[in-house]
Amino acid sequence: MYRSDWNIDMATAALKNKTRNTKGIATIEMALLLPILCMLTFGVMEYGWMFLKAQSWRSSGSNRRRHCRTGELVNHHFDE
Repeated sequence: MYRSDWNIDMATAALKNKTRNTKGIATIEMALLLPILCMLTFGVMEYGWMFLKAQSWRSSGSNRRRHCRTGELVNHHFDE
């Protein structure tokens, strides 16, 4: 085996080893980042749900106060 053939074989072996060692990196990255992304996603969804509930409580309270002030304590759905 000539010296130049040995260098080519070493370069090929090093390249094969490099690709063999990096096969699981995407899986490891996903395993590290997926819980963080899920927490962010579900956190935003939970914040939106809480905001919706708070807005609903506020509007129902203001509607009750308005009905008490104006004397409209009758259910208008059954007046027809």
